[in-house]
Order: sequence, then structure tokens, then C-alpha cells
Amino acid sequence: MEKSSSKNVVLFVVVFLVLLISIVGFSFAFFYYSRNSTTESQIQAGKLMLGYIEETNGISLTNAMPVSDTNALNTTDENAYFDFYVTYAISDRATIHYEIDIEDRTSELSGVGDGSLQRLDSKRVKVALENRNETLPDNPLVVSPTYFSEIELIPASNQKNGYRLYDKSVTGEGTDYYRLYLWLPEVDSDGVAIPMIDMDGVEGIQNKAFSVRINVQALAQANG
Repeated sequence: MEKSSSKNVVLFVVVFLVLLISIVGFSFAFFYYSRNSTTESQIQAGKLMLGYIEETNGISLTNAMPVSDTNALNTTDENAYFDFYVTYAISDRATIHYEIDIEDRTSELSGVGDGSLQRLDSKRVKVALENRNETLPDNPLVVSPTYFSEIELIPASNQKNGYRLYDKSVTGEGTDYYRLYLWLPEVDSDGVAIPMIDMDGVEGIQNKAFSVRINVQALAQANG
């Protein structure tokens, strides 16, 4: 009996290792965040500028795995978030409202264009926005973890491309720092677990991609 039990254990270990190697061998979904050069907009009451913290023009997550919201927001991986800032210089007699928009640019990825990758369903993507201003303790979230499919329900203002993520009213001069998080959650917006490979009739995340770009636009201003 002992010999039979020992063989069963060895067999289980071998099967487990084979399964592990098979899973690791797959290429899973990846995200690409567009980080283009700093842009500045002149508006009637002053100026508004969108800038990026990193020197590189792109950031990608390869072999992304579904993670909990807590782990996504506490990651130390610099490739798992996107830092940017909004600088403004507004007349003291005016208040302007700026809007941070997020735009789906997945179709521009070369892999999607040549058919080697497919677009990841937006109900399987989560977004959060964190305020990184030093004057605010604990870096509060100004946009709590939200499925991208829900953000798509709010179009950007002024008929711009993309969807409204966050807006704020400012006056005078200052800079607001933000950190955007984008990740694969453990379940989609319907509450269905997201498998890595096709399983039980649910499509996996293999060879899927998703790309976004952040835009900032000035909205209405009110003179005092």
C-alpha cells in the first residue's frame, strides 16, 4: 500500500509540473498605454498643459494575469501604471474646468491590424485614477476601480474622441499629478471569472490586447 501511495504522489507531481509548464508557455493579453510628447493648449483664460512623467513614449504589460483590485492598486511594477500631470496658469478672475478623457486606441496596435491579436473585451478591463499631489495624504482615488465598459457610457465633452474619466475646476496656477491604473480583473463586469485559456465555454485572454490614450481638454470658464 505504501508503494502505491508513493507512486500516486510522484505521478501527481509530474502531471502538475506538465500543466504548469503548459500554462506558462502561453502568451496572455497585454496592455499598451500611449505616452506621447507633452502637449499645451492656449485657452481664453490662460493655458493648460498635459505632460508625462516618464521619458519613454510607451509602456506595456506583457503576459498580464488577472489580479484583484487591491493588488492592482498596490503594485510596485512601474510598467503597471501610467503617471502624468496637468499644469494650468489661469487668470485669478476666471475658473476653468478641465476634463481627463480616456480613449480606446486598440485598433492602432500592429498586432490587431495584422490579425495576430484580438481586442480584449472592455468589460474585462478595469481602470482607476489616483491623485498624486503631495498636499493630499494617502494618494486618494478620484476614480475608483471601474470597468472600461462602464466608462464607455460617458462620452467626452465637446464631441472629442474618447470617454470622460474625471473633471476638475481650477483657478490660479498649479499642477495636478495623477496615476492611471489599467488591469485585468479577476471577474468581468458580469461577474464571470476570467480564465487564461478557453474553459467551460468562456473565452480566455490568450492573444488579446487593449490600448488606451489619455487626453485633457479645457471646458467652460466663468469670469468673476
